[in-house]
This record gives sequence, structure tokens and C-alpha cells, in this order.
Amino acid sequence: MQRIFAEYLAGKGLYAIAEGLTADGIPSPSAHDPARNPRYTGHQVWNRQRRDETLIDVNDVALGHQTRMRWNNPDDWI
Repeated sequence: MQRIFAEYLAGKGLYAIAEGLTADGIPSPSAHDPARNPRYTGHQVWNRQRRDETLIDVNDVALGHQTRMRWNNPDDWI
């Protein structure tokens, strides 16, 4: 992973990175995924939305609930 990041930041193209890894015997089905994935680059944001569930009928719980996605306050994002 460190090699992929270093080469990507040094300006190497994705194809060149993949070729270098293959030439060195390192299998690389897609060299660009780790370099662009927000989980690995530190840009992923957690807690943007929440799921609010409300009962459809409080007198008849068997009817289930309604789910709505709501945005959290940006100050609460992680």
C-alpha cells in the first residue's frame, strides 16, 4: 500500500503503477482503488446522516415503522 501511495503522489500514472507491481511479482488487480478510496486517504466522513424510525400507528405496533434518513448537523460529523 505504501508503495502505491508513494508512486501515485510522485506523479506516476495508474497504469505505470500497476505495471511496476506486476513486473515485481506483486498481483495488483486495480492499483488505483487504494489511492482514491476515501477510507485510505483520510477524507471519509462519518455520521453525516442518521436514520429516524417512527411507528406508523402507536396503537398498533404490528404495522411497523417508517424510516427516514436525516442529515446531521455538520458540526457533528466525524
